[in-house]
Amino acid sequence: FKRERKAEKLLEIIAKAHGKTLDQAYREAGSIVIEELGSLNKGFELAARNPGLLKERGVPADWAKEIEEAANKAYQEKEFEFKARLKLLSYSTDGVEKLKSELGKAEADGIRVHYVSAPNYTLSISGKSPKELEAKLESTAQELVKKFSKDGEASYELVKS
Repeated sequence: FKRERKAEKLLEIIAKAHGKTLDQAYREAGSIVIEELGSLNKGFELAARNPGLLKERGVPADWAKEIEEAANKAYQEKEFEFKARLKLLSYSTDGVEKLKSELGKAEADGIRVHYVSAPNYTLSISGKSPKELEAKLESTAQELVKKFSKDGEASYELVKS
């Protein structure tokens, strides 16, 4: 109910920008969105994710453009960020090169590596899918700990934020 009211309010704002009333907006664009997509809120959400959809469904071009712009401002996907503290210590003679190499592989995999102080590092990753992000960060941290435990010390902990 609240989402539908939010969508209606956005349509009203767009109507005022066009110099029209909410009823006129419903007649010209809102009714088409509801008929084609089920509800006004669903129309706004889909317009935010799929530009051009409203024009394809028969919404007038000027209204479709305004609805897409309003939807992009109002309906943004949440961004998630996960971090892990990592302690890596290598006693081998080529330890520094090994560290650079392994941390470089993690960075190439999309994980940001931040040097805190010897032997502490922070791994971080951000994106839209929390389960995938957390799994990727944890598997990378486990892999690094496994590699450095053989000839040194290694541990990690996920940071809850």
